[in-house]
Amino acid sequence: MQAGVQYATWYAQGMNNVRLQYNYDVNGESAYNWWDGCGGGFLVYTGPLATPGETIVGLKPGDITPTARGFQILSESGFVTEGEHMLRVVTDLQNAPWLAAYAATHGSSYEIILINRDRDNAHTVPIQIAGQTAGQVVKQWTYGRAHYDQTQTGNWSVPPVTSSPSAPNSGLYGILPPWSVNVFLVN
Repeated sequence: MQAGVQYATWYAQGMNNVRLQYNYDVNGESAYNWWDGCGGGFLVYTGPLATPGETIVGLKPGDITPTARGFQILSESGFVTEGEHMLRVVTDLQNAPWLAAYAATHGSSYEIILINRDRDNAHTVPIQIAGQTAGQVVKQWTYGRAHYDQTQTGNWSVPPVTSSPSAPNSGLYGILPPWSVNVFLVN
């Protein structure tokens, strides 16, 4: 949306449901994975392959993958619905290089995506909206390391969590668990 693209889709066909080395950067500073260097772009596990070589990690046919959880957060939060506009976001690259941020209008409210790329530490960040002196985080959606790590024991059913974290006029802050994607609905 920042580049003016009005429509995008995720399309994958004929992909393997196995450890895919080419989707994972083992040297990436923000990469985190318990699978020993693998990843996948598929959204739903379709079942075991007929060919040997699939690593069994507890997925059952129909299970949603971590890749799909990102889409789930965007879908459930409504970021972004038709007619909304991306907003310019300023972050402190020097003191918070682990933070990625995006924002958009959401009717008469705003939605903000804050991504904590720090795999080990939670962070609390202030949320400020130009021209606004007060506000309230109405709802927060989070999917992070704590949720993902449960997949290591075969529990792929852990969805993003939702909460209503702040009271009106108390200051806007986002609490970002380690290695997490967070969407905030702000009035």
